[in-house]
Amino acid sequence: MSTSQDLQARVTQGPIQNLLNLSRNRISQDGVLHLINAFATSGNTTEVQASIEEPWVHKESVMNLIYLAVQTCRNITEITICKDKNLFQLGIRFPHYLEKVESDVSRLNLCKPEIQHAGFNQRVHENCARLQELRWSHVELHSDEAEMLVRILLPLPELKKFGLMSSSIMPAGMDYLILGLQNCQAIEELNLGHMKLGSAAVPKLVLGLREMPSLKRLILNHNSIGDDGCCILTEALRNMHYMEEINLSHNKIGDPGLTTLAAVLLEMQNLKRINLSGNTPSSAGGAKLMEALAYCKCMEELLLSQNGFGSRTAVKLACCLPHMTNLKVLHLQNNNIGPEGGMELARALVACRLLEEISLKLCGVTDDASKSLSQGFRQCPSMEEIILSWNALGDGGAQELASALAGMEKLKVLDLEKNRIGACGASKLAEELVKCPEIQFIRLWDNPVPRGLAENLTSQDPRLCFSFY
Repeated sequence: MSTSQDLQARVTQGPIQNLLNLSRNRISQDGVLHLINAFATSGNTTEVQASIEEPWVHKESVMNLIYLAVQTCRNITEITICKDKNLFQLGIRFPHYLEKVESDVSRLNLCKPEIQHAGFNQRVHENCARLQELRWSHVELHSDEAEMLVRILLPLPELKKFGLMSSSIMPAGMDYLILGLQNCQAIEELNLGHMKLGSAAVPKLVLGLREMPSLKRLILNHNSIGDDGCCILTEALRNMHYMEEINLSHNKIGDPGLTTLAAVLLEMQNLKRINLSGNTPSSAGGAKLMEALAYCKCMEELLLSQNGFGSRTAVKLACCLPHMTNLKVLHLQNNNIGPEGGMELARALVACRLLEEISLKLCGVTDDASKSLSQGFRQCPSMEEIILSWNALGDGGAQELASALAGMEKLKVLDLEKNRIGACGASKLAEELVKCPEIQFIRLWDNPVPRGLAENLTSQDPRLCFSFY
């Protein structure tokens, strides 16, 4: 009996898991069809996600793989094709368990697609009348190809998520794309990250944004919109009070753009996630931003890494943290907040009862701030991950953190890579780690711990991770 036949027999025997990962099982394309058919007719599951990794995925054209997916079932919720990983993934709901039969594709994720087949648009349109997610990455879209893409978007009133990432597109092609997006009233998420968009592209983009009343998540990371583009974009955001996520990381935005954005954030009380990492503001621009963030009371993820913020900005942030009682993730890595900023942030953590992850990597944190930070971390009962790598913590700082471990019952990861922790600090961490079964590992790579001691501590508890060269 072949592998696909074995699987078909297993499917018909009883309930199965919703996730099915099949890697290098020599399943042919016909085998995929038979396998999905077995799921559909078994009555043993309501939905399944089947991940198939086979060499033929890389050899086949994307259109052929999509055609294969469409043949499997008309209740597909996900199609992911990642040719560089030989991955073909399907998510399917089965109508015999649904109150309403979903006879359409509702998600289509494509990696490195080849848009060449003349009948591609028509085929997708026929089978994806209520498509909800459409994602493309690593494509080069010429004007005629962008126009083809618009033919998919225009008739899809239920499209909720659209992504065109890490791709290049001609200006005329962007015009076609925006034209299509303007007709997608249900869009909630727009992702144009890594698209090399400059400030000149923003006015056209804004035309599309103004026709998206349902937009909640805007992702434009790793572009070059600069201050001019940010100011133009902000005008479109001014009336979008229901935004939940804004990602403008790595966009060469300085004080003018950040100050304009800060004025709009005052009205965005539903904002849950903002990523402004990798921009170029000064302390003055940072202070304006922090003042505005105090009004974002629903904030869950605040990502402000690599902005050149100093202790002054950290102090301002500490003043607004008590207003962010829903905050779960705080990333400040690669900002020179120093001991003063670290201590002020630590005192403010008492209000962050839901905080799960904090990153202060490469922030100039020293032993002077370690006691305050340790006390602050203990005030966060939900804390799972603390990143303090590439700082200047010594044995004193390690001992303070070690003393706090037992009080952090949900902590899983403590990253202390590239600090100045020696034998005393490492030994104290090992001593306290024994009392903390929930911790998965403490990373101590590249610290001046004697090799013999490091090997001995690791043999006693492998969760202490040292680097051995």
